[in-house]
Amino acid sequence: MAQARSGKTCRGTTKLMKTKLTILIPVLLATAGLLLLLPPIRAQQSGTGAASESYPAMRNALHDLETARMRLSAAKHEFGGHREAALKHCDEAIKEIQAGLKFAEEHEKH
Repeated sequence: MAQARSGKTCRGTTKLMKTKLTILIPVLLATAGLLLLLPPIRAQQSGTGAASESYPAMRNALHDLETARMRLSAAKHEFGGHREAALKHCDEAIKEIQAGLKFAEEHEKH
């Protein structure tokens, strides 16, 4: 009888995880789509400061990744370890963009 209960719980957990992933995946895809659309919009709306004019696509992507990381951190569920993996990927992408901006600013000749 314990095995039957265990199997039921496992199936119930699996079903719950599938349901959550069914919701999470479209949300993440929609968010990614919006993030791809925002940099051109933000570039048109940005001010005239030097920081906003230098590499606006990279700076906008950096801001979007920082926002995505904050939202992932606030998520209440682990999603089978995928949320943590997404956080690590965000951290890596943020570091790469920062390194790219630093490189560009060091090698830029005005």
